[in-house]
Amino acid sequence: MRLPRILRAARKFLILLLFIWSTWAFFWSKEAGAQAEPSTHANEVFLGYEWKEGVGFSEIDYALDSCRASLAAWLWEKIFTLWEKKEWDEMAKLMEVVIWLQPHQILYADQAAWQMAWNASAAVLKDSNEAHRQEREHYYIQRGRAFLEEGISKNPGSSLLYEHLGLLLRDKLEDHLGAAEAFDQAAALPGAAPYLHRFAAYELTECPGREQEGYDRLMALYQEGKEQRMPMLLAKIKILEEKRNSHKRAQKNTKK
Repeated sequence: MRLPRILRAARKFLILLLFIWSTWAFFWSKEAGAQAEPSTHANEVFLGYEWKEGVGFSEIDYALDSCRASLAAWLWEKIFTLWEKKEWDEMAKLMEVVIWLQPHQILYADQAAWQMAWNASAAVLKDSNEAHRQEREHYYIQRGRAFLEEGISKNPGSSLLYEHLGLLLRDKLEDHLGAAEAFDQAAALPGAAPYLHRFAAYELTECPGREQEGYDRLMALYQEGKEQRMPMLLAKIKILEEKRNSHKRAQKNTKK
């Protein structure tokens, strides 16, 4: 019953903001209309008043966007209250509303994904029913993934969202190929972190049939210089070379 009350209050809040804005816009436009020459352009007239020198449609859009931003921020505060009580499903519903209100604020999608895929999925580990625990854990991980993918669809230029999708696929679903592709996409975008190329190569080495490609990419990074020669990169190269040498020795022994 808590969630419907919150949403009803949110609706009242939005209606109040729209009422305040519409009242302000009405009197501003009326004053501007009294001072302006009559317009013959239909797209310059709104509610019978001249908007050319007063409040234009860009101001309308700005006012509506401000209402959405204010409502989203207010709802986000309510989400923290639900977080304190570990009411994960109610949080997910409210976070969907917030993201709908502010689809281009990547923080909302990113934090929603984190709460679901990491916090909520970890909380169900206390469930004594193994089958139910696994089902709920997978459900919350997928909810987190959906939040990231929704955020990416609205913000395709966000390297951060692609990076965090890669981390989720790697750490929560063990989807190494999907993680490699997400890291590659993140690395190709402006503002990308320098380690993303390494992360993508690491994941390829874990994909059956793609190990050689991963090795080649690691060696290419190695050749770039000391800044790329991180302990993980050196360890991965060593492991792959040892596997390759072991495979060659096995083939020689088979031929004998």
